[in-house]
Amino acid sequence: MRSTTGSVGKGSTGIGGTGILPVSSSCTGVPPVSSDRRPCDPWAGRPCHQRPCHTGAFTLIELMIVVAILGLLVTILVPAFLAWQRQACIAKCQSNMKSLLEMTIGHATNNRGRLPEMAAAGKAEDAINPHWINRAWRDQMIDKWGVTREMLYCPSNTAFDRDEHWDFTYEGQPYAMIGYCYFGNNRYLSRAGDRPVALNYLDDQVGDPAFSRRMTQMPSYDVVWADACISRGNDVAWIVANHLDGGQPEGLNQAYLDGSVQWVPREDIREVMTLANGADKATVFFGDITGPGRGLADIELASAGGSSGYGSEIWGQGTPGIPEDWAKSPENPVLTGPVSYGNPCVIFENGVYKMWLCGDTPSRDIFYCTSPDGENWSDPQVVIPRTSWAMRDPCVIKDDDGYKMWYTAHDGSGQPGGTRVEYATSDDGVSWTQHGAVMSSGAAGSPDEYGIHNPEVVKEDGVYKMWYGGTGTGANAPSTISYATSADGVAWNKQQVVMESDGSGFDAAQVFPGGMYKEDDTYYLMYHGYDAANSKVQMGVATSNDGINFTRQDDPLLPTGGPNDFDNGMIGYSVCDGVSVVRVGDEYKMWYGAYANQGQYAGKSSIGLARSQQIIKED
Repeated sequence: MRSTTGSVGKGSTGIGGTGILPVSSSCTGVPPVSSDRRPCDPWAGRPCHQRPCHTGAFTLIELMIVVAILGLLVTILVPAFLAWQRQACIAKCQSNMKSLLEMTIGHATNNRGRLPEMAAAGKAEDAINPHWINRAWRDQMIDKWGVTREMLYCPSNTAFDRDEHWDFTYEGQPYAMIGYCYFGNNRYLSRAGDRPVALNYLDDQVGDPAFSRRMTQMPSYDVVWADACISRGNDVAWIVANHLDGGQPEGLNQAYLDGSVQWVPREDIREVMTLANGADKATVFFGDITGPGRGLADIELASAGGSSGYGSEIWGQGTPGIPEDWAKSPENPVLTGPVSYGNPCVIFENGVYKMWLCGDTPSRDIFYCTSPDGENWSDPQVVIPRTSWAMRDPCVIKDDDGYKMWYTAHDGSGQPGGTRVEYATSDDGVSWTQHGAVMSSGAAGSPDEYGIHNPEVVKEDGVYKMWYGGTGTGANAPSTISYATSADGVAWNKQQVVMESDGSGFDAAQVFPGGMYKEDDTYYLMYHGYDAANSKVQMGVATSNDGINFTRQDDPLLPTGGPNDFDNGMIGYSVCDGVSVVRVGDEYKMWYGAYANQGQYAGKSSIGLARSQQIIKED
């Protein structure tokens, strides 16, 4: 009997090993099931022309539909993305401004509420460019407060962040042109008495201050920082503008005294200030926000001459924003503390004011501090600790080979020869090498027999010239002012007495030097005069063309202050004497020591600041 079953073994090729393959059950119309349970191809075995054709390509209609959908998505998404991008820039800009505002308020907290004075130093027309800040303040923001360069430019206008703006020099003064406007503590915009003669607020309701100088003030307009939004002329060609949309500002951010930062839309932006230089004009805009303290007034500026579209030269009679005669700063005293400070000597170098001074700790050491504006000073640090009973009256000059200092050393003996002039040198003005005495009191019967003090030194044509105080026989002998010269600042040749009291006026009893300033062919000797009859010490000035023959002015250069002022007792004398004059641009600044015998400053000396267009007011 033939078997109907069989197995296909290894090496067999078909049923029973005959090589005949089994017939597919698809022939019966039933799809076969493969061994892995998946259906096989139902079209297998048929001619190609009988199979359906699928190429995978889009038809023209399908392609048109896809293109239309993509166009619709672009129409919807691109504006949305651009709007999102603008909102992201606005938010980042607000973050920058918040950081700058926190720095500003932090500084004010550490300085009796006084906002930092970052305006460009020098002439008024420079200081009213609100997007110019002095480079010393820029560096202090970075070094002390952690502000970065990126924070000082708006993220929507990164093209304005350029090296020529970051290190910007105008008429020899170092500035930084940034992407934001700063309006805090700018006296040229804040107070009517300091505004340029052609700077007028059109709104009669705007009073003083227009912008705040202190946190405690309620100004007419309390914006502190704002997006720079400045155009040139009437064609609205933007010098700098952030957040542009369609060629015009979409709006701008502003930061206020209360710590808030607010976005101002385009419809609330208005013209604020025009800086005119002949036909060349620049116009500043920011937001008109109504509410207490936020009423905005227009500022119009007119000028003639000059060489820059950002500013002008002299407006009207004299220099705008600077008093014609010496005026004490309303921020006085600019340097005071738990101990007495006096004997200021100031140098303005690379945009930084550097001061050497005397302080009681309770001994009298020599200190050093710096300031970006001449009003806000760092904490004084001892740089020459006393090596005798008292060290005071530092006079510092910057020479070719570094800093040189002459100062008074007092042994406290009360005996003849108890005071002398000593000398020190430094590479940086901070670390000093002392070289001992370079000038001592004179022989018996000389005008400086009892002692010498208050050296004031200038260097001209390779010759060091010193004016110094000398006291004759006895502790109560009249003090005089004498003159000496030196080839090296160490070996001095005493020349002659150049000034003494004449028995009348505010300097009837004694005179002693306070400071020396030389400009062109004129020597200006600031000195302290003592009137024994009224027990007053005040500051006078005398002029000379040769440094020897001086003509005194009849009236004090600075009178003593009122009952509650820091200088109500004496301007000068002992630790509180000393005067230092520096010219920056068209402005003279004078720091002086003063003593209070009543009021909140009673019993100690502090340092004040006065400003003027000229050392002696011309009639």
